[in-house]
Amino acid sequence: MSAPAFNEPDFQHDLYANYRRLRESDPVHYNEFGGVGRYALFRYEDVATAFRDPRLAVMGLRRPIYERLVASGNPELEALGRMAWNFILLKDPPDHGRLRGMVQNAFTPRVIEGLRERVTRRVHAALDGVAERGGLDLVADLAVPVPLFTIAELLGVPTDEHRRLKAWSGEMAPILDRTLIGDRLGQAARAMAEARAYFRALVEQRRADPGDDLLSLLIAVRDEGSMLSEDELLANCLLVLSAGHETVTNLIGNGALALLQHPEQQARLRADPGCIRSAVEELLRYEPPVQRVPRTASETLELGGQTIAANTPVDLVVASANRDPERFSDPDRFDVLREDNRHLSFGAGIHFCIGGSLARLEAQVTLGAFFERFPAAKLATGTPAWHPGSTFRGLRALPLVV
Repeated sequence: MSAPAFNEPDFQHDLYANYRRLRESDPVHYNEFGGVGRYALFRYEDVATAFRDPRLAVMGLRRPIYERLVASGNPELEALGRMAWNFILLKDPPDHGRLRGMVQNAFTPRVIEGLRERVTRRVHAALDGVAERGGLDLVADLAVPVPLFTIAELLGVPTDEHRRLKAWSGEMAPILDRTLIGDRLGQAARAMAEARAYFRALVEQRRADPGDDLLSLLIAVRDEGSMLSEDELLANCLLVLSAGHETVTNLIGNGALALLQHPEQQARLRADPGCIRSAVEELLRYEPPVQRVPRTASETLELGGQTIAANTPVDLVVASANRDPERFSDPDRFDVLREDNRHLSFGAGIHFCIGGSLARLEAQVTLGAFFERFPAAKLATGTPAWHPGSTFRGLRALPLVV
């Protein structure tokens, strides 16, 4: 059977109908994608099972990529490979559990809720400017700066350095790509080197004058003689910066568009602002910022009735699983009051997204405040344009009239 053309415009144009077709006709689909034979899982049960299966590795095919970088003889590329090797996101047990246990204390409900007031002030300050202008690009004016500010606050980065963080975040994004090639690779390496040098200096500042931020917490863990190395500390600060920014930007932009396209659901939200929590869960299910998650079989195994050979890549298509009628009633309906909404947008099992609670808070505050203050907001153009690609789903821009 021919491969699902994930990246082609025709597939993306009717994305969820194509997911439905594959979920119904070929739910454990073998295809040639990116020059590599791989499987893609489309049903909720299969995706949820795969997330929890220890035989599906996170590092997988990335391992030889980073090994080649480390052995490249190019100091910048070598440093890039070593840095990526230490990302929690790419770690399998036992290192994953060790690193996650040290970092997750910065993402407790108490710590995250403590950010709510500061995020709220930042959002309303941005919206004050919107009211004066009479319009905005919701992505550039709100969905980008809010998570950037929040990540900077979490890391303890001074406000006047936020623009540098934004530039580094965008340029380092390819580090997590399985096809690190060409100019983007060199750009990512240079950005990573600059960001690493910046955070190394910031570590020394925080070591001398600790704060209540994530960086100070990790420094304390490191200096108390834990098994957290200096390279691991710096690498995961950069990971929080890069991975914690783009996905939340996409969540806020995607969520705003869904609410604008469903005025009856937007009206429900305004009538009952307290339902913003369930609304964000529905937005995560309905239009997830991460569409699919890669894994690699570490041994031969069976999934969904198919035998998958060792070293075969497996894509967990979260966006399809989230609309599986075997798990969700009327799954293509957007309902801000939906109950029993156990979506897979933050994954499951030991790799469940450590920053999920922070992403929820940012989306709740931003979307709740925006639609409360601008109930008459409308799209300024026709159908908004999406970024290309099949892993992350987000808008290039969302111009609105308020």
